[in-house]
Amino acid sequence: MTEQNNNRLYSYEENELVTAELAKIFSENISDFQKIKNLKALKYTVSNVISRKHIEYYIKKINAAKYRRVLNFLSMAVVTAYLIFTLFRVYWYFNPEYNPLAPSSVTITDLIVFLYVIPIVLIVITIIRKLFGLIRNRKK
Repeated sequence: MTEQNNNRLYSYEENELVTAELAKIFSENISDFQKIKNLKALKYTVSNVISRKHIEYYIKKINAAKYRRVLNFLSMAVVTAYLIFTLFRVYWYFNPEYNPLAPSSVTITDLIVFLYVIPIVLIVITIIRKLFGLIRNRKK
């Protein structure tokens, strides 16, 4: 019984030390890559599962934030490109002599149909990720 109590006490103390280290890492003015590097180094120094899960939570949180920033950037780039293209189409409607998209070249219908490729590519990427995740989980 004493061994379990000591183990719980040790787990609690280690978790408190990890919490203090996490606060120290997040208070520093460093990049996310450096934070992840420090968190991974800290993860290998702890011995209890709860402390490791605590650190893994913050690693996943930082990675999710990075992923969200990349997706926001890409979506803003697509929206901006579409807005610029729309503005050019309006300009070319009123000034057809400056229109580089002659009827024999790419038309607006071709560009709209090309936009259908984007969701298809995203779906294929999602399916491939799920398959690799299943394969990786089976190996464990």
